[in-house]
Amino acid sequence: MSSSKSLSTISFPKPWSAPAGSGISCSPVSGSPKLASGGTEAWNCHQFHGATEFFADFGVYDVKITVPQFEVVGATGLEVDNVDNPDGTRSVTYHADDVHDFAWTASPHYRCTKTRLSAAWVP
Repeated sequence: MSSSKSLSTISFPKPWSAPAGSGISCSPVSGSPKLASGGTEAWNCHQFHGATEFFADFGVYDVKITVPQFEVVGATGLEVDNVDNPDGTRSVTYHADDVHDFAWTASPHYRCTKTRLSAAWVP
């Protein structure tokens, strides 16, 4: 059974590059908020402990990420929208069905390559 999760807006302080204009991009990311599992008697939503992991149930994610236009974004799921905004940012939307967690990354140094895979075992 899948759950549906809405991710709240995450804002990063400016500038996006490392000190002294080194051109190194930073994308701090944390897996938050986490899904909770509804058991027969109570919700399973324990706090994080350094020697453990959060409970990870399957979920459906619809996530919109807004970054400077020069950033190349990669994320869990399928890219369903990519819009250049008038303020110099780009909004990229991803959809992922039945995954444990959503992760994303961005850098101006990434290169996107696409290859079509054709094999009998590929759905």
